[in-house]
Amino acid sequence: MSLRNTASNPPSEKFWEMDFEAVLKHYTSSRAGLSKAEAERRLSVYGPNALPPAASRPAILRFLAQFNNVLIYVLLTSALITGLGAHYLDTAVILGVVFLNALIGFIQEGKAERALASMNALLEARCTALRGGEKVDLAVEQLVPGDIVLLQAGDKIPADLRLLESVRFAVDESMLTGESIPVEKKVAAIQTADILAERINMGYSGTLVTRGTATGIVTATGPQTELGNISRLLDTTESIKTPLLQVIDRFGGSLSLVLFLVAAGTFAVGTLVRGLALDTMFLAAVGLFVAAIPEGLPAIITITLALGVRKMAQKNAVVRKLPAVESLGAVTVICTDKTGTLTQNAMTVTMAETRQSAYTFAGSGYDPHGIISPAATDELRTLLELGVLCNDAGLLPPTEGLGAKGWHIVGDPTEAALLVAAQKAGIEQKALLAQLPRTDALPFSSETKVMVTLHHDHQGACFIVIKGATEEILKRCSTLPEETTEAHWLERSAQRAEQGERTLGFAIKHLPKAQEILQERDAEHGFSFVGFVSISDPPRESAKRAVAQCRSAGIVVKMITGDHALTAEAIAQQVGIEFLGPAVTGEMLEGASEKELLRLVRSTNVFARVNPEHKLRLVEALQKDGELVAMTGDGVNDAPALRRADIGISMGKNGTEVAREASRMVLLDDAFETIVSAVSTGRTVYDNIMKSLVFILPTSFAEALLIVLAIALGFPLPITPLQILWVNLVTEVSLSLALAMEEGEADIMQRKPRAKNAGLFGAQETLRTTLITVIFITLSLISFVVTQNMQGSSLILSQTVMVNMVVLLEIVCLLSTRSLSETFIQKNPLVGNRPILLSISIVFVLQLLFTYLPVMQDLFGTTHIGVSEWILLLALSLLGFLLMELEKPLRRYLLRRK
Repeated sequence: MSLRNTASNPPSEKFWEMDFEAVLKHYTSSRAGLSKAEAERRLSVYGPNALPPAASRPAILRFLAQFNNVLIYVLLTSALITGLGAHYLDTAVILGVVFLNALIGFIQEGKAERALASMNALLEARCTALRGGEKVDLAVEQLVPGDIVLLQAGDKIPADLRLLESVRFAVDESMLTGESIPVEKKVAAIQTADILAERINMGYSGTLVTRGTATGIVTATGPQTELGNISRLLDTTESIKTPLLQVIDRFGGSLSLVLFLVAAGTFAVGTLVRGLALDTMFLAAVGLFVAAIPEGLPAIITITLALGVRKMAQKNAVVRKLPAVESLGAVTVICTDKTGTLTQNAMTVTMAETRQSAYTFAGSGYDPHGIISPAATDELRTLLELGVLCNDAGLLPPTEGLGAKGWHIVGDPTEAALLVAAQKAGIEQKALLAQLPRTDALPFSSETKVMVTLHHDHQGACFIVIKGATEEILKRCSTLPEETTEAHWLERSAQRAEQGERTLGFAIKHLPKAQEILQERDAEHGFSFVGFVSISDPPRESAKRAVAQCRSAGIVVKMITGDHALTAEAIAQQVGIEFLGPAVTGEMLEGASEKELLRLVRSTNVFARVNPEHKLRLVEALQKDGELVAMTGDGVNDAPALRRADIGISMGKNGTEVAREASRMVLLDDAFETIVSAVSTGRTVYDNIMKSLVFILPTSFAEALLIVLAIALGFPLPITPLQILWVNLVTEVSLSLALAMEEGEADIMQRKPRAKNAGLFGAQETLRTTLITVIFITLSLISFVVTQNMQGSSLILSQTVMVNMVVLLEIVCLLSTRSLSETFIQKNPLVGNRPILLSISIVFVLQLLFTYLPVMQDLFGTTHIGVSEWILLLALSLLGFLLMELEKPLRRYLLRRK
C-alpha cells in the first residue's frame, strides 16, 4: 500500500481519538523514528514543511491597479476624445494627471508592503527529531508525517503533532485559540474535542512550549497543518472595496452617463436647432467633456489619503492600503480580540489574601515595579515566598538587544506572575532559593491540580510547599488560619473567579525529620493553609477609555475570543463593553443557520471559545446586517477575519506576521486607543475629501453648464477647453490641496458613523453644491455679459475676464468651504490653516502670469484686462463670498423645514 493511501490527508483523521500506538501504526513509524531513506521518500511525497509563500503582486501589477477606478476611466475617455479632436495639449495634460495620481498611490502602498515581513517567518527554525533511533538536528522544512520530534520548554512546535510522551508539558496556544493560559498537555486519547483548544494530546505548528518536555509524532506538515488551514482560509477570503471607492465608482458611473446624455443633447441642439457647423460643435463637445470632468479630483483624493497615512503613522498606526484611511471613518462595529488587544497578554497577580487582609498589586506586565496596598506584612511575605519556592519560571531584566521588550520571562506565565508579585515586595528568587534550596518536586498535572516542592534551611529543618487551585489546596489542609473557615476561603475564591480571574492557593507542611525525596502521599494531607493569590491577564489601562470613546462616536465594540466565556464576560465588563446578553460560544455558532447567526450577532457583544471559521462567519454576518466592520487581532487565528473585514487592524509589537500580512492597518504600539485616534483621522480625511468635492464640483458643473447655455442661447463659447484645463488642473488643484490639511471639526468624534450605503452626497452637500453652482454660473455670466457690452471689448477679453472670475470665485469658495457648517470667522481664518493663505498667494501669482505673460496669452488665448475689469471682478467676488456664507444658515433652515 502506498504511503499516500496509508497516511491519507492528515486533517481528515482525528488523531486525538486514537491511542499513540494506533497513530504509529497509521504512519508505519516507530518510537525510534523513520529511517533516513524513508524520510527522504516521504519528503518527496508530501513536500517541505513550509507554508506557501504569501502571494505578492509584481510591481507592475501594483502600479496598474492604481488605474482601476471609474473616475480614471472617465478621464482616460476624455483624453481619447480630446486626442481625436487633435487637441493634443489637452490630451497630454489629462494623461499626465492620471499618471501622477497612479504614481502617488503606487509609492505609498509600496512603502507599506516593504515594511511587513512574509508569513513563512513562522516556520524558519530548526528542531530535534529521531531518525533511526538517533537524535538529529533538522531544518523544520525537512519534517515529514511520521517523524518523531522531541520538544522542550522554549521550543516552537514545528508541525502538527500527536503527543506520545509528556512530562509536565504545557503549550501557549494563544496565537491559535486566543486563550491566555498555557494548555496542560497529556497523551491519553480523548473522544470529545471538536474545538482545537480541547485537543490536549495534540501540539500545533507555530505554538510555543512554555514548560516541560514531550515526544510527538508528526501528523501534518506545511499546508496541511492547522496553521496551513488558516493560510488557505486567508487565500480564499476576499477583501472588499472600501466605502469611498464604492461611492466614487457609483459617482463616476453616474457622471459618465449624465455627461454622455448632456453632450449628445447639446450636440444635437447645436447642429439641428442652431445650425452650427460640425467642427464647431465637436469643439463644444470637447469643451463640455473637459469642463464637466473634475480632472484634479483623483489626485486630490489620493493626496488627501496620503496625508492621512502620514498623520496616522505619527500616531503609531501604519496604513498598508491608502483607501483604508477613509474606511475607518465609516466603521460601525469593531470586532476585537481579547488577549493582547484589550488585555496586556501578561499574567499578573492583581490581589492576594491572607488571614489579616486582602492586598492589591499595582503595575503592569512583567515589570516588577509596583505598589502593594496595604503595605506588605509578614503574612503576605510568607505567602509570596511560597509562590517563589514552588515555582519553575524565571524573570529576566531588560538586556541589550531586548530593551524594547522590557522585562521578559522564561517558563510558565502564571508562575512568572508570582515572581513579579514577590519582587514588588522585595523578595528575590535567587537569594530565597539559596537560603531555602529545593531538594525534590512533584510537577503540576491536570490530574492532581497541584505542584509540590520539598525544601530545607541548611540547619536540618525540612518543609513542603504546595500550590494549586484553591479548592484543591484546602482539601489537603488540616489547619486553617485563625478565625477562618474553609467556606470563607471558598467564597472569597469564587468571588475572584466571577471576575474572570484564576486563584492559586498555597499551603505549607513542616516535616518532623529530614527528607530528600517526595512521595505522592506527602501531598495528600497535613498542610497549613496560608492564603491565595488572584491572577489574571488584566485589561490595558487605556482600553476602558478607548471603548468609551467608541461608544460616543456611535461605534459598537464586540469581543471575539477563544478564551472561556466567564473570563471574556469579566474583561468585557471591566473595559466597558455594552452588555446586551450572555456570551455566545463557538459551540452555539457551530450549527447555526444564517438566520440564527444573524440573531446571535445582534444578541450579544461577547463571543467566546471561537475558532477562525467562527470569526470569519461573524464578520460576514455583521456585514450582511449592514455594518461596516473593523476587526482587530494579533494571532494567526485572526488572519482570515482580518482579511474579510472592511478594515483589518493587526498588532505590530505582539502580533504575528500572518495577522499583519492580512490586515490593512498595523498598530505599532498595540494600543486599542490608537484605533480611536485612527478613527478620528479617518473621519477627518473623509470630511476633507467631501470639502474638496464641494469645492471642486461647483466649478466643473458651472463650466459645463455655461457651455450648454452658450450653445442653447446662441452665444460664443465663454471659456475654451484649454482655459478650462487651466482652471481644473492648476488653480483648482492648488487651492483644494489646502483643504486636505484641515484639522478635524470639533464634533468629529461625537457624530454617528455615516451610513454604509450612503451616496457620495448627503442633503447638506447636495444643497451646498447646488447653491454654489448657481452662484458660479450667475456671477460668471454677469462678468462675461458686462464685459461683452463694454466699449472696445472682444471675445478674447470677455473669455479672459470670465476665467479670472471663476478663479476668484474659487478663492472665496475655498475660504467659505473650510467648514460646511461654521462661518469663515468661526474657523479662525488667519491661523487656523496656514497652507490656505499660501495656496491663495500662489494661485493669485499664477493667475497674473496667465493673464499678462505673453507666452501664456499665446498658449491659452488670453489678453490684458484693465482696472475697470478688475473692479468688476473684485466686486462680484465679494458678493459671491457673502452669498456663500449666507448659504450656510439658509441651508440649515431648509434642512430643518424638511
